[in-house]
Amino acid sequence: MTKSRTPIPRKIRDQVLKEFNHRCAICGADQPHIHHIDENPSNNDPENLIPLCPNCHLIDQHNPTEGVEVEKLKLFRKYKDPTILKHQFHPLFLRTDFLNKISDDSDAKELDKQAEELTDFVKELEMGSFYAKKLSQLIRKPKYGGVIALGDPHSRHRYLQQQKKQDQDYRLQLREAYDQVMSLVVELLRFQSW
Repeated sequence: MTKSRTPIPRKIRDQVLKEFNHRCAICGADQPHIHHIDENPSNNDPENLIPLCPNCHLIDQHNPTEGVEVEKLKLFRKYKDPTILKHQFHPLFLRTDFLNKISDDSDAKELDKQAEELTDFVKELEMGSFYAKKLSQLIRKPKYGGVIALGDPHSRHRYLQQQKKQDQDYRLQLREAYDQVMSLVVELLRFQSW
């Protein structure tokens, strides 16, 4: 079932167009359409709207067989950094994507492996050591101690409960760090010679 199209209020349309100088946000062409980033035509929140020319509206600039990736377009809308739409950014973007997919039952060890892969990847970029350190502080799983007394079933139970709580805390840590992580990642792009 498709969602019904709610006309974009004139004031909001004008605000979004003015923000991008009445040009396509991607290529700068005249007479852009207003695109709903989340593809919900009834969501007329200005942060969900972006002006795109007919060509940019229909295709991803780097993979013409696919539409523009919603999460990438959201980042572009928020930070207005054209490097986000360059194909060189895509491998870094893929390594941040796990932060968008955290559920209450996401495996904390797997999340930490993905956090480590992101920081290792960032280390290889220009200014990467600095940004990898900052990212690591935000997204790496804290090291906890814990001891199980052999032969004590209550000790094992307490340990497992503690582990479960630590995993919940880590998932929350990652969710809360998302905006800071993406801000650092976008800032890092400015130092790349792409």
